[in-house]
Amino acid sequence: MIRFVAAAALLLSLASCMKGSDLGNQDSQPYTAIQRDTVRTGGQLWGINVGQSAQDVYSTLQAIRADKQISYLGIVGNVYSDLAELENKIPLYNSIFMDETTGTSNGIQVGFEAEKIKVIYMNNGTPLTKWPGINEYANGLSIGDSVTTIYDKLVGIKSLSVYANKLQRLSLFDKNLSKDYDPGIASSTQWQIVTAAVNKRWQLLELNFTGGSLVSIYYTLNENN
Repeated sequence: MIRFVAAAALLLSLASCMKGSDLGNQDSQPYTAIQRDTVRTGGQLWGINVGQSAQDVYSTLQAIRADKQISYLGIVGNVYSDLAELENKIPLYNSIFMDETTGTSNGIQVGFEAEKIKVIYMNNGTPLTKWPGINEYANGLSIGDSVTTIYDKLVGIKSLSVYANKLQRLSLFDKNLSKDYDPGIASSTQWQIVTAAVNKRWQLLELNFTGGSLVSIYYTLNENN
């Protein structure tokens, strides 16, 4: 799922995801928290045990994804400044956000589906079919491109001084649970899990980590208004 910003509000595309908030597509309408719980030392929820390593938690999430109808796994703070670190990571995610160190309205958000680029948006909500524009750079990112080509294209784009600053801050938030584990997500202090809505109700799990180990789970059951 891929979430993008359109002006001051979220513009949903596909099942929409990310930018500004990590609550998957459920934050597109008002909702109320109707139940909360916290699991700490020695506890477990959904077969996820406090004390597990990040990699073991990820394996558990993959195993229960269908049963729990997990629609989104957000990795908080999964941000990079060195493009080279992303060479083998991009295909493991559902989107990549690119911007200057300080966020701008013309940062770029690229969403994937079925191993291809599905949508491209600027942070201000402007939809694009290609970035950089077709008259500016022949080898930019285009809708329909294979996800496996994105890294090499970004290397080329970074070599152009007029665009290099848009690759100062590279964010991989929306983890594709059908893909392999990314060891880098063990550095995140929180993962956010959202389930699909059933009878207007959906669940949010906030998995909190310290040093790559799960230390607590915050659970919320929400109901769309």
